[in-house]
Amino acid sequence: GDVLILRLERDKESASIIRARSRRLDEADTFTEVVIRGILQGAERQVRPSRLQSYLASELRGQLLARSIEIRIEDRVSRGSAAKHFVVRPQRFVGTPLREFTTLAVPGRDDARVELYLVSPDEDRIGRVQLACGGTTVLDDIATIEGDEGLGAPWSSGRLEGVIDFPELEVAPGTRRGFQHDDAASAFLRALDGVASQLTAVLRDEERQRAEQKLEHVAREIRRQFRRVAVELPEYDLMDVRGKDGVCSGANAEGVSLASEQGLLDTAPKASGGLGGELLGDAGNARTASVFEDAQLFPAGPLAAVRVEPARLRLTPGASRRMRASALDADGRSASGTFDWEWTVEGAGEIEAHASSAIYTAASESTTSKIVVRAVQGGIQAQSEVEVAVVADLAARGRTSGIPEPVSVHAPSERWRSRLADGRWEFNSGHRDYLAVQSSDARRVRYLTHLFAKEIVLRNFGDNAAAEPLERMVEILVRLDGGRIHPATGGGR
Repeated sequence: GDVLILRLERDKESASIIRARSRRLDEADTFTEVVIRGILQGAERQVRPSRLQSYLASELRGQLLARSIEIRIEDRVSRGSAAKHFVVRPQRFVGTPLREFTTLAVPGRDDARVELYLVSPDEDRIGRVQLACGGTTVLDDIATIEGDEGLGAPWSSGRLEGVIDFPELEVAPGTRRGFQHDDAASAFLRALDGVASQLTAVLRDEERQRAEQKLEHVAREIRRQFRRVAVELPEYDLMDVRGKDGVCSGANAEGVSLASEQGLLDTAPKASGGLGGELLGDAGNARTASVFEDAQLFPAGPLAAVRVEPARLRLTPGASRRMRASALDADGRSASGTFDWEWTVEGAGEIEAHASSAIYTAASESTTSKIVVRAVQGGIQAQSEVEVAVVADLAARGRTSGIPEPVSVHAPSERWRSRLADGRWEFNSGHRDYLAVQSSDARRVRYLTHLFAKEIVLRNFGDNAAAEPLERMVEILVRLDGGRIHPATGGGR
């Protein structure tokens, strides 16, 4: 097409469009070029290339995504090493995408395109959902849709960001912000009310999951802090943890599961009869053996490598662990033939070998060592190494498995701070002492640690008369920790 010039003059409402005396654009590769010059000094900052780039990336996001086009900005004013060329790319949202919300059905109208993201409450920003029409932004925040009070939650919560594009809006002339409230807009607003309840449920579920994760973090932190207590005060009896099946045990807790995986519960004696059958008796070695004995399509080859189960060890001082080695061919299958086995320990500890099986007994103190397993088949040798760490506090981890995860009970009108009920450790999230510390993760952990220490003392000494003085002690510790209690917060004493 022809090259046209739009001429604007200061303090004049009218404009003129003239045809330039230049050649037509090449028909093989067309483009649109806008030249901005003669800008008033006070307006220069508003049209800097970097600001234009950000503005167009947001304003034209939908069109940039829907069309195979490219917008470039060339700065012919800046001098020196300043950037001269800018490419406008669609604005990116950094929240967690809500992929279940992609379209919004508007009865009797075209569907609206939905692109929403969840903003974490930990981020120092407020999320906003834009309203667009045909890829062009008409409202920067959908919560500000005209009306007496605008739109409420979830649009005004600050937890959502993204864009909703409804192509049938009648955009307000001139300002390019807002839209005409016609039949299409009314149908769109009614559909928007329907999806609001679904988004509110998503936000509630996300907040619940975050609360559960925080409590899990608190439980792990309390267990870590109580490991020293478990080691130095073994006379204290910790709680039983009630599992999902209603049986009290520590199997679902961090300490015992860790102990089980790393050999703490496997303390076989140094010498016993029938070692061959005993070593293959546990489920872990049975699964390993079944993998090694899978039928092969082709005959196995000679010795090429050695694999040891477990591949590394972490034990308490003096604990024992059974081990099994396997000879593999070049393809990772069980090698054919017979082998001579050698087990050696480099460092502290003792090992009792029985062909491809062995029992390792850790040293009596914390240390590190290495087990070397070597297989020999004629003139071929292969070996594997197992790193061993002997850690004294692993036993404490097993004992701290008796620390259940705290369960929140909102009882602002009741006086208790924490209690044990039906195998659960409950804390009063409505108590004013908890309200004073809940905004700080570190102070919340310390507060619950104080409460758990109170429960341990009551469990071991069983004097109900001591409950009240211990509650008073926690009350003082909260104040010493910097907690500011305001009567207006309510909840207990």
